[in-house]
Amino acid sequence: MLENVSAPVIETLTLKELSEKTSSDYLKRNFMCKVKVKNVEQSDSWWYQIIVLAEDETEAFNIVLLDRAARRLIEKTATKLIAKGISDEIEKTYPTIVKEISGKDITVQIELNDDNILLNSTVYHATDAYQSIIDTPSKSETTISGFGASGFRDVST
Repeated sequence: MLENVSAPVIETLTLKELSEKTSSDYLKRNFMCKVKVKNVEQSDSWWYQIIVLAEDETEAFNIVLLDRAARRLIEKTATKLIAKGISDEIEKTYPTIVKEISGKDITVQIELNDDNILLNSTVYHATDAYQSIIDTPSKSETTISGFGASGFRDVST
């Protein structure tokens, strides 16, 4: 027998609302934020994280795009970018495809961490990101099932 398994609900917030989530109750909780990338920091660590300045109508903060988030946006793995750089003999150059994130509207899934809660840090870590596909008002709820993450669980065993 198959039982419908619902995906967890992830609340969509503005960046200002996100910055107000400082209670330890929110530690390790995920939220969605729709932002515009204003700038991409060109650092030597681009192959495992990309840091962007992102803003919405309420605030602007640095967001660290971790591997999955970056991979979704640039549609290539860091390994492929490094291999291309080596084959093109430009391995020290910051990849153009990464710079092209600047100016894009994206939706990021943010997981609040110890620094956000205990130190009130406004540098957020995006565990996932999407080209702007969520067009919902603030304080709405979005399920990750919209991204193909829901399904059925076999409970017959």
